[in-house]
Amino acid sequence: MNSLMSKKYYAGIDAGAKGAVAVIDEAGKVIHLQDLPTTNEGWNLLLLQTMYKPDNTYVALENVHALPNQSTVAGFTFGKNVGKAELLAEALAILDDVLLVTPQKWKKHFGLSKDKKEAIQIAINAGIDMSMDPYDLNFCTLLKELVDEGKVPM
Repeated sequence: MNSLMSKKYYAGIDAGAKGAVAVIDEAGKVIHLQDLPTTNEGWNLLLLQTMYKPDNTYVALENVHALPNQSTVAGFTFGKNVGKAELLAEALAILDDVLLVTPQKWKKHFGLSKDKKEAIQIAINAGIDMSMDPYDLNFCTLLKELVDEGKVPM
């Protein structure tokens, strides 16, 4: 039996505006990580890539919704992106239905905090060596504060 097919794989999809898709194997090794596309062509390519994936992939999709204070255009755009992410999740999920999980639930499961600064501290101390949101200058400011406070090693 092909070793690729005998392993289990887990895919997680964040459908937000700065969302991404990640696939890990049962040992926790990152197999695939990429930002979600921002164009129809990008979505088509990503969906094509799902045709060449192992059959034993479990998929979790972040269960999100538009915010009440979003404009109509922003809410509609967000809804379209969530729909595309749901299609991707269905394309990846062969073994089971897609697991919808709220941000609060998965953050609690992994011991993450609602507080951005505390979440950065936990992630960096756990070995994360990059920002998943590199354009967020607040990340850099908070990380510097954590280093200055001695809560994150240099």
